[in-house]
Amino acid sequence: MHNGQVYAIPYTYSTMGLIYDRRQFRTPPQSMAELWNPRYRHKVLAFNSAQHNFSFTALTLGIRTPFLLHDAQMKQVTQRLIELRRNVLSYYNLPEEATELFMQHKVALMFANYGTQQLTQLRQAGADVGYVIPKEGALAWLDCWAMTRSAHNRQLAHNWINHMLDKRVSGLLTQRRGWPTLSVPAPN
Repeated sequence: MHNGQVYAIPYTYSTMGLIYDRRQFRTPPQSMAELWNPRYRHKVLAFNSAQHNFSFTALTLGIRTPFLLHDAQMKQVTQRLIELRRNVLSYYNLPEEATELFMQHKVALMFANYGTQQLTQLRQAGADVGYVIPKEGALAWLDCWAMTRSAHNRQLAHNWINHMLDKRVSGLLTQRRGWPTLSVPAPN
């Protein structure tokens, strides 16, 4: 909302935390820095996205503006990402790809770009995994429903949004993908 005007209706969201194999951790990881732990060489999955990798690495380095890096910070983050390559088994694009790699290669730790969707998929595949928001914080995303000013059938758009916010409909998104909605909270 801005000045009392509604511009978008939040629909679903997720944090981008860490997913870890509970069998390979005595206690849940507390920091994103665990991705660099030499103990997990070739046991880390990372998302194939420069922007997210630069941002979470900036958080790991204590940079308070992870989306606005000056030149010296950019060099620092770049060097840290180069160091991460030693531990990365692979970079994934889709959550299904991450699940397959995680299961096949007994991955220890993953930057969960798709958040609770990946947690849900891994658990459905039989993985004993946990999910944490590290002490540095986490990136997050939010999907919203919106309508442009030039929409030809505003009532149809309103009907669609209301339909998608219905508990029975949005509940399927939570059940199948693990994403919370305005109507249905995330599963534990």
